[in-house]
Amino acid sequence: MTNESDREPGEGGEKCARPYRLGRREAAMDAAKARALVAARELILGDNAASSFSMEAVARRSGATRMTIYGYFGSKRGLLEALFDDIALRARLGDRIPSIFMQANARDALRMYVEVFCDFWGEERVMNRSLRGFAALDKEFADAIAARDERRRQAIHALLARLPEQGAPALAPREHTARTLLALTSFEFYDTLAGDHPAAEIAPIVYALVLAALNLAVSSAP
Repeated sequence: MTNESDREPGEGGEKCARPYRLGRREAAMDAAKARALVAARELILGDNAASSFSMEAVARRSGATRMTIYGYFGSKRGLLEALFDDIALRARLGDRIPSIFMQANARDALRMYVEVFCDFWGEERVMNRSLRGFAALDKEFADAIAARDERRRQAIHALLARLPEQGAPALAPREHTARTLLALTSFEFYDTLAGDHPAAEIAPIVYALVLAALNLAVSSAP
């Protein structure tokens, strides 16, 4: 049995220090990633953003090396995905979207879906406008945005599937209806419709259009 006096000097302290040092390294990495995301956001919102955005530019602006940024995110697409996740986190989409699917009534869920995304488009209007503008010029931006829009389409599809389960009339081909609702709840539609009006005024209009589209889909059903 080893006595306390038989231990090598610092042996116990070294074991305790390892998790502490690991925690500090992880905290430093998290802080560095956060700085990189802030830098990416600033570049996208800045002048001449389309021509100046790159992994190298993010590295320079955040005070990191190019290899460090690649190490954190892997590629520009990876950086964009992390940026989109950060934008969603700021808007609390991770909390709000699950609440949509907890609604007992499918139409209430659709209304909440409209409200959540109108709020999101309104809160991050300039950023979303810039990101979607880049998509016309940069395939990596276009692919990242298309992936997010596909998630929205799948969510709408799932909500539409609940309508017949609750006694609603059958719809025209659900995929067509889902894509119609995807367009009505898109950023581009919101941005065109909103003008200077707040999201709280736009959401009821969009929801009324969603209901009109559903009624049309019912009348077009075979």
